[in-house]
Parts: sequence; structure tokens; C-alpha cells
Amino acid sequence: MSGKRSWLVVLFALPLTLGQSCSESLESPDTSEPPVVVPPVVVPPVTPPPPPPPPPVWQPKIFEPVEVTNKSSKRVLTADEIGYVWLIYCSGILSPPTIDQHGPDPTALRVDTNGPIASYHNIFCRFPIDGQSGEVRTALLNLFCLEDSSEGSDDGTSIGISRILEDWDPKRNFGEPWTLFCEPEWSFSETIDNYWVETSLVGQWYSFDITEPYQKWSSNEWDNYGLMFEARGWFGDFASFASAQYPDESKRPWVLTYHQPALQLKMPLPAGKAWVLTVEAGGESCLGFDKHHTGRNFYSLDFSYSSAKYDSDGKVRTSSEAVVPILAAADGVVSEVGKTSANGNYVVINHEPEGYSTHYLHMQDDLLVVNAGDYVNQGDCLGIMGNTGDFSEGVHLHFGVKWNNDGTKDVSQLTNEVTLEGRPLQDFKVNCEGNNYYTSTNQ
Repeated sequence: MSGKRSWLVVLFALPLTLGQSCSESLESPDTSEPPVVVPPVVVPPVTPPPPPPPPPVWQPKIFEPVEVTNKSSKRVLTADEIGYVWLIYCSGILSPPTIDQHGPDPTALRVDTNGPIASYHNIFCRFPIDGQSGEVRTALLNLFCLEDSSEGSDDGTSIGISRILEDWDPKRNFGEPWTLFCEPEWSFSETIDNYWVETSLVGQWYSFDITEPYQKWSSNEWDNYGLMFEARGWFGDFASFASAQYPDESKRPWVLTYHQPALQLKMPLPAGKAWVLTVEAGGESCLGFDKHHTGRNFYSLDFSYSSAKYDSDGKVRTSSEAVVPILAAADGVVSEVGKTSANGNYVVINHEPEGYSTHYLHMQDDLLVVNAGDYVNQGDCLGIMGNTGDFSEGVHLHFGVKWNNDGTKDVSQLTNEVTLEGRPLQDFKVNCEGNNYYTSTNQ
């Protein structure tokens, strides 16, 4: 063995990964910055919205009939409708007018007594009564008292009212102020009442009851030639009232009337139940605007076959009627019975006062039970509710009211003078959230 030393070198192989070079396997110091730690985003919990409230439970509403009440109407008189007349009494011959001690005053209405053969003043009054076709229960002429002087009594003046029996015209018969030459025998008036105007009423209103002449003018029992007011009592007594030309308009003469509606109708459907209104006067409905309830047909209502009444628990129970009789809403004479393409089977009834009529449309075929010329009483059957005519879109009654065949909105005889179960026609309203039912008392 030689003297050289032998060295055993043992190489330890470093593990390599596939594709890794040696240099990559050597560790080197990490010079990169530490990663930024992002805190987690905290999302607050979402509160769900409250559930929607349950839909309201709409209940049908029943309207009961109401008591018919008197209506009031005020009419302020004009200078052509009320004035004072300077009367001349004479013996056998006409005397020329002379101005008396009081003198003419267009702002005052004067009554006085100055002697049997002398001049004195009376009040003449006449005004039209058109437009109030309902039965007048009370009529009052209201005059504002300006002064009162009683020679024979300390507490007032007696005033008589007479109805005038002949025609007259203040512009034709009288001068300015109204002046009348009278024959010795005064024959064209008739006393109907006497009043006592107390001195304490000076500065206050005084109401003369003219109900009787007003009613008889309305019924044509008397010709409307007006009234005459005259002082009766001691010579020299007088009273004066504000005229239609008085400077303070609030004190001018006016007439107040209380009257019942001219035409009082009942529902054209059987009693004991309430009936749903589907279209109101003017055309409003829950299915859109109905043009067939406008113009000359404004005052018309549609009723369906659905009825309602209260049960023993006080709840409203509704039902659909298979057969619904159509009844006359008031006494009258049947003027038309027929069928048209638009209205189907229909009936028209004329009523008193003259000019009013009711109309019933869309009734069933072959079931009309009246003829033109028949007199019917309120509650008499006319036919059965149907669906005839091009303007009908379902079984119902189209019920209309007209004055001289006119049912437009501004006809005062329909606005103020007609009631259905005590209500004006325009008070019947539809209800799209539960339906309005109107009770009938017609039987």
C-alpha cells in the first residue's frame, strides 16, 4: 500500500423538483413587503319590509228611505212687481191727482187713510209663480216696516188684504209713482184677510200670510191679478215699508214659500229589499263613464238585479234575483209602450203636475203588461227587468225622469222638485268598494 492517503468524498444530492434549477433551490432572504390584511366587510342584517295589510273587506251599504221635507224658496220682488198706488176717490166725477202731504217716495210702500173723499195710498203687488210646481204649504210676503203712525190708536195700524179681480199693469194703468184714478164704487177687489201692524214693529220685518191666494193661483182656481194692501181704521193712520227701490237691498220686499217637491217617486222595484245602483245621474259608474246618462238623459239611474237586506244578525246579505218586476214609480197615464233598437222594450208614464214623465227601459220581450192610455197606480207592474236594446250590456233597469221630455242637468223642475224615496235624484251615488243599495217602499 503506498504511502499516499486516499480521501473518500461522499456527495449528498439535494432533492430537486421537476423543472427546478439548482439556483432556485437555494434559499435567499425574503425582501417582499408583508401582505396587507383587509378586515372583513360587516354587512348589517336587512330587515324585511312588513307584510302589506290585508285588503279591506268592503261591505255593501243599505240606504233607507228618508222623509220628504218641505223646501223653501225666496224671491226678492222688483219695482214692477210691488209698488204703492195713489188712489183718488171722487163723487161722480174723476178728480185730477194732487200731491198729498206725504208726497211720492219711490223708496217706500205706504198705506194710509185720509178721508172718504181724498187721496190715499195702497200697496199693489203681483208676481209670477212659475217654477214652483210643488204644492205650496206656506207663502209669506215679508215687508220691512219703516214707520207707523196711528191717529185713533197708540199701538198700530189695521191693514186689510184684498185679492184683485181684474187685470192691471203698473206701466199701463199707473203713473210714476203708480197712480190710479178710481170710480166712486171700488169693485175690482175682494177682501181676504186683515192684519194689525204694531207700532213696536218699526225697524223690523213683518210677514203677511198669503198662502191662500198663492195656492189658488198655483192651482188656477184664481186668476193671478195680485193683491192690494190698504189701511183700515181712523183717518190719518198710516204705515210705510221699504220698497223694491229702497237703498238698502237687504230690506227690500221678498216672498218666502215652503212647498213639497212636485213629484214624489218610489223606487220602481219591489219593496222589502234594497237594490244596487250601478250608474248614477250624470253617468258615473264603476265600469267607466256611461254616456247614455248625459244630455237629455242626465236624470236617469241604472239598477241591477242584485238585492240586499239585513239578516237576523244585522249583517247585509245580498242575492241575485232571477225575476225582477218593474213597478210604476208614481200614479199616472201610460203615454208610450214600445221597442227600439237602442232602448229595447220601454214604457213611458206621464204624471201630475203636467210635464213630468218617468221612463223604464230594457225590459224583457213579450212581458210588458200595460198599454198606451192605461192609468196606473204607484206600484202597478209594468214588465220584467231585462237586457233588450243595443244600449244594454246586461240585465238592468234604466230609469229616467224628464220634464217636458227634457232631462238635462239644469232643468230646475228636476233639480229641486223631484224626490225618489225622499231623496233628490242626484243624491243616488254608486259605490265601487262595496256597492250602495237603496231600499224600496213601492208596493
